[in-house]
Amino acid sequence: MTAGNSPNKFPRYLYKFRHFEDEHHLNILKDNEIFFTSPTSFNDPFDCQIPVRYDLGTKQDQLIYFTKLVKERYPKIKKVEARLKAKRLCKIVRGQSHQEIIDLNNEFLNRMGVFSLSSTYSNLLLWSHYSNSHRGYCIGFDRKVLVRLCHYAFEERSNDILNIDMVEYTEKHPLINPYTMTDEENFIKQLLTKSKEWEYEKEFRMMLLGGTNKTKPFPKFAIKRVIIGCNVSPENMEKLIEIIKARKSKVYVYQAEKAPDKFKLNFKYINLE
Repeated sequence: MTAGNSPNKFPRYLYKFRHFEDEHHLNILKDNEIFFTSPTSFNDPFDCQIPVRYDLGTKQDQLIYFTKLVKERYPKIKKVEARLKAKRLCKIVRGQSHQEIIDLNNEFLNRMGVFSLSSTYSNLLLWSHYSNSHRGYCIGFDRKVLVRLCHYAFEERSNDILNIDMVEYTEKHPLINPYTMTDEENFIKQLLTKSKEWEYEKEFRMMLLGGTNKTKPFPKFAIKRVIIGCNVSPENMEKLIEIIKARKSKVYVYQAEKAPDKFKLNFKYINLE
């Protein structure tokens, strides 16, 4: 298998790095389920923590915005009570600190779930950080199948809206104006913007707009590859291969190996037939 990435914006495969210390990680292969985690649990303290610029609106803009927000949150609330709640929120955002704005954002982000992937399987840091120092494995998904899954969820008009796109890496916070952007645009901008420090991850995110810490099924043929880390134990290697064989769908399996003369990985095909 040739290491590296597709030169296209949207690669053919997207990869999820996993390890054996968490048994739930194997559910992707055993049960064809992916877990959408809360953005507030990410290891980067800046990730999804971009302040919404409430200060860009007039007092009237703020009142209209928060009245609408309160009515959406509490559908059965009376008109007078909704307006009172909205006025209290207006006072809070006009006098709040940077951290208080972040806390308010987190309240909204807790309605979102994220499944992170990468367009590369060969990066040494990804194996170190997310596969227990190369002792884990990496699962290759067919991106087109995941995209179709998102389209299907949208067409079915389910309460949980799926979306998938690549992360943008920048030096500065993007401008998030709640008065000119929809809530969905706001959330997606939060979820898809990270510091340039993380650019090596080449991350794509599958987003669940409407729920967090949930599992969602996917078609078993979405998984096309499994790459086993170069430091995996014989016991875990055997366990993983047994699970792959039990899937009864074609999966190409590779073993990562340290290159003899460079700081890189080579990948050897393993024939399970």
